[in-house]
Amino acid sequence: MYRYILSRILQALVTIVIVSIVVFSLSAFSGNPALLMLGPDASNEDIAAMEKRLGTDKPIPVQYWNWAKHAITGDLGDSIQLKRPVKDLIRERLPNSLQLGAVTFGFSVVIALVLGTVAGVMRGSFVDFIVRFFTNIGHAAPSFWVAIVAISIFAVRFDILPAAGKGGPSTFVLPAVTLGMATIAGMMRLLRSSMIEVLASDYVRVARAKGLEPRVVILRHAIRNALLPLITVAGLLLATIVTGSVIAETIFAWPGIGLLGFRAIQEHDFPVIQGVVLIGAVTIAFANLVVDILYGYIDPRIRLHRSAS
Repeated sequence: MYRYILSRILQALVTIVIVSIVVFSLSAFSGNPALLMLGPDASNEDIAAMEKRLGTDKPIPVQYWNWAKHAITGDLGDSIQLKRPVKDLIRERLPNSLQLGAVTFGFSVVIALVLGTVAGVMRGSFVDFIVRFFTNIGHAAPSFWVAIVAISIFAVRFDILPAAGKGGPSTFVLPAVTLGMATIAGMMRLLRSSMIEVLASDYVRVARAKGLEPRVVILRHAIRNALLPLITVAGLLLATIVTGSVIAETIFAWPGIGLLGFRAIQEHDFPVIQGVVLIGAVTIAFANLVVDILYGYIDPRIRLHRSAS
């Protein structure tokens, strides 16, 4: 098991390094930070002096190495526009994004678990049709469209929920629903398919033949095994929430790192862009690592197969 965990940690580190290289390279080729800081009227001498100060006069590999050395210690540089350390900006915004992500993931799991299980058990029924219809809508509807419709109905027409900002529990509802639509749809579809497969397995038929109540068969035998595929993709679904937070936080003016990154892209604030993307990559890699380790404990065949390989 320790070898399995170590291999997953190494894979996560490699993923973070690759993402950081790609993001840094794209940022480096997107413009000159010195020119952005000094303005178009700056002289060539001033630009050269600023490039030397920022270290952008060196080759790209050297720039990346210097940036990576500081990033490991938590120093992500200073914002070009806000003139503040990037780590302070992220430290202020990250808790808000984590709160929104936790609320979204929590209610998504609950709704998908209930509806996906019911749809699998009642395959072919009207309830199953409604659940499958909802999953199609959830996959097809763009996040920005869901956000606009939700604001128009619940904030403008009925005025029962706030349209923007972060405050009490009610401010979480619309952003969480917007973020959770695709996640709920994916979870429900996967759980429904897994439940149908498990209910048709031999051990479930044996349990029914023994005279166990349907409720006992579903809760003790079916759901536990049907959840294994859902746990496998939980990291990917969490990644959907992290990446989708940019749209939701921008539309609902949610003070998180998604909104911070969006504004940094508009202002060509490369240090902030690099820091936000790096934090997002670390978050997703850590989530996938936890899911892989958890799945290894739940299903010993996974770690045994990896060890044999």
